Amino acid sequence: MNVLIACADVDCIGKFDQASMSDQSRMELVVCTTHCANVFRNSDWDFLPVSQWRGVRLDTCGHVIAIQWRDLPAPNTIENGGSIDFRWLPLTTEILQISAVKIAGKIHTEFLPRSLVIIEVPKNLLSGTFSIESLPEAIKHIDLSMNKFFGTLRISALPRTLQGFAIGYNKFSGGFDFVGLPPNLRALNVEHNQFDGPVDLCALPQQLEWLYMGNNNFRQETLVLDNLPPQILEFILDVKCFGKIVDGGGNEIRSPCIGLFV
Repeated sequence: MNVLIACADVDCIGKFDQASMSDQSRMELVVCTTHCANVFRNSDWDFLPVSQWRGVRLDTCGHVIAIQWRDLPAPNTIENGGSIDFRWLPLTTEILQISAVKIAGKIHTEFLPRSLVIIEVPKNLLSGTFSIESLPEAIKHIDLSMNKFFGTLRISALPRTLQGFAIGYNKFSGGFDFVGLPPNLRALNVEHNQFDGPVDLCALPQQLEWLYMGNNNFRQETLVLDNLPPQILEFILDVKCFGKIVDGGGNEIRSPCIGLFV
């Protein structure tokens, strides 16, 4: 038996047993307020079976495990605009990739599927705060770049499994705890935000290869670059934010070989 839920009444389902909802019902709720819902409907305007949805992948049991809405070929192109409700993602979702479709909405991390490994939603209109504390424990990649997120972040609460964290071009603020990063992090992009306060780069994850931290409000008289990750490939910051940059021995670094850009 199918459960039909009007999109306008999504906020009134609090007492409904969400765990009993089918993936079909959940996916319909996810897209019903977007401008792209027509891509997933038939000529009678009924939703197609989720197994036929473009950009959606199921496991052998018929459960949704991946939602990848980006660069779909015509006539299945995802139309820009509308809003999306991440609360209704199927509980088995492992990969969520929605990029450059100007989707609005908020991400309440406490409602994200605990199976989620990748969440990449860059170049949209998503907003609100982002609670690191409630993220799924097994998540490996997060990309929130080029949205409208704001607020502070408790970096020390990031899952230890995280390998990539991209939050550039938002409005996050407050201090940024570079010491509390996950040990296996390989890529970190926090550029073009409003982070401020002191910077300690002496205990970066040793697996780190890419670090972008320019265009923030960091201010410090002396920045010490000591014990940098041996595999680092690119490192970009604003040298004008620091009175001087020195190595572990206190020697001033004027032309760091890894590249510091104004």
